[in-house]
Parts: sequence; structure tokens; C-alpha cells
Amino acid sequence: MSELFIKEITQGIGKTGVKAGVIKVGTSPKMTSYEESVHKAAVMAQKATGVPIITHTEGRSVGLNRPNF
Repeated sequence: MSELFIKEITQGIGKTGVKAGVIKVGTSPKMTSYEESVHKAAVMAQKATGVPIITHTEGRSVGLNRPNF
């Protein structure tokens, strides 16, 4: 999966020629093993390319809980 991320960043997405500028990943309320593998691939691609990673989650059980946000 990291190879796909790297290709989309360095060569473009599919046949569009548009290069990804970020890596976006997400998780369900309880991170699954598949989601963990996607995050690890994202980290590998980030280290290889330097692009930022953006993450999101559903609910408040995985991310940082911040009252009033």
C-alpha cells in the first residue's frame, strides 16, 4: 500500500497526472488491524516523500478528547 501512496504522490493518481499533496487516513471508533496497516503504510510513504498525513476518526473514543470543540 505504501508503494501506491508513493506512486500517487510522485507520479500522479491513475491516468490523471494529478499528484497527491497529502496522505489522508481515517479510523473507526476502535482501530482495526487493517486500519493500523493503512496508517503504517502512510507513515512509510510520508517518510519517503515528505508530504503531510491528515487523519480523522469517528466519535471521540480514538482521537484526543477536547471539551467544547
